[in-house]
Parts: sequence; C-alpha cells; structure tokens
Amino acid sequence: MAKQIWSLSLSFIIASLLQMYGMSPSLAQQDELTRAEVYKLLNNVQLLLRNKPARPAKKADVLAPRDALQTAARARAELLFNEGSLARIDQSTTFLFKPGLRRFQLTNRVATETVLQLKDGIALVINPPGSAVTTVETPTSTIQLQSLPTPAAPGSPAAPPLSPSQGSSAVMVVYNAATNTAQHFALTDGVTIATPTGSNPVSLKGGQVVVASAGGVGNPVEFDLQGFYSTITLAAGLGPGQESIVAQESYEVQQTLNFVRIDTLAAVRNQVRRISSFEATFLRDALTGGDSNFDGQKGKTSVLIFNPSVTTGVFTRTGENTATFTATNGTVSNISVDFDTQSTTINNNAGVSNSVGLSGNNASATVINANGTVTKIQVFGVGGKEPNVGSSFPGTLTTGIAPDS
Repeated sequence: MAKQIWSLSLSFIIASLLQMYGMSPSLAQQDELTRAEVYKLLNNVQLLLRNKPARPAKKADVLAPRDALQTAARARAELLFNEGSLARIDQSTTFLFKPGLRRFQLTNRVATETVLQLKDGIALVINPPGSAVTTVETPTSTIQLQSLPTPAAPGSPAAPPLSPSQGSSAVMVVYNAATNTAQHFALTDGVTIATPTGSNPVSLKGGQVVVASAGGVGNPVEFDLQGFYSTITLAAGLGPGQESIVAQESYEVQQTLNFVRIDTLAAVRNQVRRISSFEATFLRDALTGGDSNFDGQKGKTSVLIFNPSVTTGVFTRTGENTATFTATNGTVSNISVDFDTQSTTINNNAGVSNSVGLSGNNASATVINANGTVTKIQVFGVGGKEPNVGSSFPGTLTTGIAPDS
C-alpha cells in the first residue's frame, strides 16, 4: 500500500511539474505532432488518406499530415493527436490535418507547427499546455491558439523559433461553405481570429463568439458558456459538473481534458463576473442569432443556433393558443402556442421537437425539424409573464441549424 501511495504521489508531482512548465505529459514524451488516432466513431465516417481511395474509417485508424476525415449526416469522429490535442468532428464536416510553416522551439529541437483545416461543418479543437497545434484554418479565417509573431517578409531573416503555448485552449468552429462564413466560439481565453492573410485580428475571451466572412472579421459578442455546456454534446467534459464524463474517457484523453478544464472552468467564472446586464446581453445575442439567456448572473440556453438568419418584427398574441409574428418585410408567420403544455407550432410545423417558455424578461418558442433545421421566435419585454391576448411585443424570428441534431 505504501508503495502504491508513493507511486501515485510521484505521478502527481511529475504531472504538476510538467504543467508548471507549460507541458502536458503527452507532449513531454512526444513533442512534435506527427499523427492522429481515431478514438471514437459514430455512424458513417470516411477516411481520406493522401493519395489513396476513400474508405470507411474505423477505430484506431491513424492520420498523418495531409490526411483528412469526412463525416456524413448524423455522424461524428474524435481524434487524439500524439502530443495530446483533441479534435472532435461533428456531422457533415470535412476536416484536414496538414503540416504548417511557422517554427516553434521544443526541448532541444525546433519543430514546425501543425495546422488543422476545416473545409465545411463543425469541429472543436482542444489543446493542452505545450500543444503543437497552433492554427485552425477555414476559407474565411485563421484561428491562432497561441501568440505568434508576424511572419517574416519574403527575403528577410527567418522569424525566430517560438515557445509552445503555456496555457490550454479550446475553440469550436462552425464553417458554412454555402455562405462562406465561419463562427468561432472561444471556450478559453487566448484565441485570436483573423482573415486568412492575418489582417483584422480579433482576440476573444472564453465565452465570446465572432463571425468571419469574405468581408472580414466581425465584433465579438457574448454567448452563455454554462448554457453551452448543457446543450452542446461536442463539448462534453469541459464544463462545470462534468467530471463524470471525463472519467469515462481513456487515460490519455482524461489527461488532456483535465489540463484544459482548468482554463475552461476559469472562463465560466470570468464570464459570470463580466456579465452585468441580462437584458442587454440577451437582446444582443438574440439579434445575432444566439440563444443566450442571462438571468442576473445565472445563464441557461435551450437551443444554440448555428448559421443563423435573423429577422426582426412584432409578435402578437391573437387568441388563447394562437399568435402571429409579422416581420419587418411584411411576412406573417402563424403560431400555435400552449404555455401550459410548453408546446408550439410555427407555420403549422411542430417538427420532431418543439417547446415554448419564459426566460427572464422574455419568451421564446422553438421548433426543431428532423433534418436539423430550427425555427425560433423570441419575444422581448413580456415581464416574465405570458403575453396577454391582443398584446404585441418586439421580437425576432431566427432560422438555422441546431447542433448535434
């Protein structure tokens, strides 16, 4: 027993020292990212090995730089890189692992960074301290997961080697190839979004989202981290109270999640301190397509909407169980709503899931369809009560995609 206690204590001391020096245990053993192993699969996932025909992926498949994965609808894959980083690939996504160009300094050697590329769909990238993964790319954005100097101009001396990141990072990226837009959800501090050429950089705090398009990078807005973790299964294990989820993973994955949780949980605490106004944040997020509801300093989210299309207008309750939403362009949506049973239909569509309810000073009704599309009506300023028959309130109608549908 004494020997076992000593062994556990020694392991804890070693892990603590590695963390102190900004290095995960995995990185200490394999300090350059050269491979990724498929450690979880759900449904139809294709492995796209370089210069080889596509084939169904299977657990323990290995990807090298320039290999890719492609998930079908309702499919998912999770990758564990040899230095400890994780990538969770959601449905209908193409994800490429490729070598980068910048250099960074590792123990007694210089290595190249590794770039992960999202061509379409949704991916969550999770990096422990000392990670070799520094960049995630989409066609409209470059996401830096540690501070990097500006690349040297052609003909000038090469930039000096970099030090690995001393902190953890986690970011979820949603890229829509049809609209050429990318949404970036920072789950930790230390995430910077820029255009593909590196211009217009925007630094995010954990709990902020920003959209990048062909026109550049937008302004960050808050999204509700606590609600995010209760809704988005792709981020399982990173949020408060999710220790039991972590415990179900393999030892190597647990290592990474436990390191990164230090920073994701700190981001949740920091956001609670940042948020001082429920109404301002709710309205701001609603008008940008989010579904963040801050009630004082308590947050909850029912549905997060990806690739949102938002229309402002007026909600009017026309009867006990009927209402309309009249958009500013004159389009009228008919609503059947029952606050007692918390159910609704929008334009005679109940979908596979529907709900209605009150949150803080506002009301909302949501319909999710079998194909993952979602329609949501949000009504502002109802004072925490059901709108009276005949009353009208400003609101929004948002359509988009529900994650993990």
